[in-house]
Amino acid sequence: AVYYIGEPWVGTNDLELTPLLKTNSYPNPTTSEVTINYFLPFRAKIELSIYNMSGTKVTQLINKTQETGKKQIKWDCKSADGSRVEAGTYLYKLCINKNVFTNSIVVAK
Repeated sequence: AVYYIGEPWVGTNDLELTPLLKTNSYPNPTTSEVTINYFLPFRAKIELSIYNMSGTKVTQLINKTQETGKKQIKWDCKSADGSRVEAGTYLYKLCINKNVFTNSIVVAK
């Protein structure tokens, strides 16, 4: 099952919902930079990537194991090649072990 960022309960299946993650992004919409905050209740393998609405990966912000605690990652609204992304809606996908969370970021002109 996939649970969305911002929901109070997430888990590996519909029968075992566990309080796991509270996250947000600000400012949203943004014109230049957005900060993504999340909390890890345990040490975990993290991958955080940005996708356009066509499903193409724009950039990967992190791919490593992180320790428990509050985390903050900034995205400068640039693609992997360093160019500024076009105005529009983007999705960030946060993978924590085998759990996947998504939310949107609006990039304005």
